[in-house]
Amino acid sequence: MNIYWFAFLRTLPKMLIAAYISVLIFLPLSMKVSGMDKLGGPPPKG
Repeated sequence: MNIYWFAFLRTLPKMLIAAYISVLIFLPLSMKVSGMDKLGGPPPKG
């Protein structure tokens, strides 16, 4: 059981970095596809 925790703690930083990079890449793309990138601009005039 000790080997499992050692392997898990060794791979945890790599998994977190991979998730962070994938969010940085895919979040703007998904917002652009869904049309949410146009939300949050200045309020409409008139």
